Amino acid sequence: MDFSKVTSLQIPEGNVTKIEDKEGNILWANINKVAYGVRWNSVNQATTACERIGILELHKTLPIQSRFKVCIHKGKEIQYYCHPDDSRFRQDNTGYVKTLPIVLLSEAQPAIIEDTDTTVKIRHTITDNIFADYKYLYAFIKVYTDNTTGNVCRITKIDTTNKTAYLESNHTFESGDYSVELGCSINGYDGEIGVDTGGKFYQWSVDNDGDDNEVWQSLYKCVPYAREIKRHIIGIDRACVLNVAFNDTKWGWIGGLEANTAVNVINYHTNLRGGSNNSSWDKYLGVDNFRCQLGKARTNLPLATMRGYSQKTDGGQMLYKQIWEAIVWSYVIEYADFDVKKAYNSELTTEGYHQGGLGNGVIGGNDLDNYNNNEKFVPNDYTLELGNNTGIKNRASKGNQIAWNVPHWRGFNVFWYGDIWISVDNMLTKYDTIKQKRIWYYTDDISKFNNDITNKEHQIEGLGNVNENWLQEVRINNKGDIVPSKIVNNNNYKNSYHLNYTDSSIHTTFAGGRSGGGSRCGLLYLDANSSAGFARSRVGFAKVTILDT
Repeated sequence: MDFSKVTSLQIPEGNVTKIEDKEGNILWANINKVAYGVRWNSVNQATTACERIGILELHKTLPIQSRFKVCIHKGKEIQYYCHPDDSRFRQDNTGYVKTLPIVLLSEAQPAIIEDTDTTVKIRHTITDNIFADYKYLYAFIKVYTDNTTGNVCRITKIDTTNKTAYLESNHTFESGDYSVELGCSINGYDGEIGVDTGGKFYQWSVDNDGDDNEVWQSLYKCVPYAREIKRHIIGIDRACVLNVAFNDTKWGWIGGLEANTAVNVINYHTNLRGGSNNSSWDKYLGVDNFRCQLGKARTNLPLATMRGYSQKTDGGQMLYKQIWEAIVWSYVIEYADFDVKKAYNSELTTEGYHQGGLGNGVIGGNDLDNYNNNEKFVPNDYTLELGNNTGIKNRASKGNQIAWNVPHWRGFNVFWYGDIWISVDNMLTKYDTIKQKRIWYYTDDISKFNNDITNKEHQIEGLGNVNENWLQEVRINNKGDIVPSKIVNNNNYKNSYHLNYTDSSIHTTFAGGRSGGGSRCGLLYLDANSSAGFARSRVGFAKVTILDT
């Protein structure tokens, strides 16, 4: 039976929610029972707010978004999940709480990583066989000095010859044997750290050119044209690059990777220096980490290089169009608002919905060229302690630099706006001088991810002969695409800017904006101004791993 035109089914017992075959595959699902989404109208009203549609209870339980959780993985193989409330530690710590001998140093040593709390110093050491390698370098541990309170410390140096770890913290306790909880290995020894989306889901849309547009999500394929969003693991922040191979088994998984491999790790070793890989910023580690490029993502690479580096691990790809769009819509549907920069509000509405936004994020700043050359600002571990939750973490003003509130959404550190641009793969674009329209090209075949537009089976017409302004509307078609279609001198529609120029070379797409872009930044801020070979210190990328093929 063809269910493609069926909108509802009723039997004597009541309405049918879904129909499955004997293998459990969904043949049909009632959109009004298992789907949720948003509707907006940019023709008659200048507002970023959306109307919640579908099953309102799903807007409270958020079955897709609530599956997102941080994990450690090697390629497609998940090793373990991080604690839902603090990604520095394991969800299941069985076997990772040990009694270990801790020695209080006679004289504290300067902190290596901490740059804000002057009371943090290297105060203790632990000597044990587990420190014969670098598995726990840069990891966090809890030292229990009583039965309830764990003092969080960080291992910032390991002497593998003497099997001794050095602990950085603001806690002081006497030498002795203590119960110690070992945190996640986040430096690449156990693999990469990323957000597991938890399973496939479906996305579709109704495009009325801004006059009551709709985007829907569901765990079930409710309409035949819905886009299947495969299960992915997405890096918690922009991607790092192993610039120089370790070739050392003491580094575990990452120790066996070849040079120039993109990885989602938290590692302050110079082999993984971020930004433009310029050592002149190393001196700021532990002094002003928002200037230093150790422990951060790489920038200043062209699209093809980013893509090639990302594909060196099993299932690895750059963040690409369909996944970028799916995560953006997941946020918009959760908050029923396009404006991610609204003030953060941890309270639910009286109806039980999420409200507000994630704040201005990491935008603005003083003399950024001299501050850090507009390279990555936020260290990749900055909001780890927030786990799978949503929140913001303040970075106080320092010297002549302003304060920033770092946004964290469902496991993502520095969610996808501000800080640095994110280059999005599979989103090539070219201005057609005959049609006088910008055309966007993409494919559903990952083997065709390259800089060639002639092998892309999908094309979407965007803006015409215009340059830049605030985004009013996007072309969503029937799958939840995000292609700018209208701009206007008013930021009240999407509160995201758009850069669109009319030279006819092949361009790449950058998303989210950068600190120097100030208030223009937003989830839907797209820059179509740069050629596919463009590389700058202010542009990085995210890395994903495809679990469902």
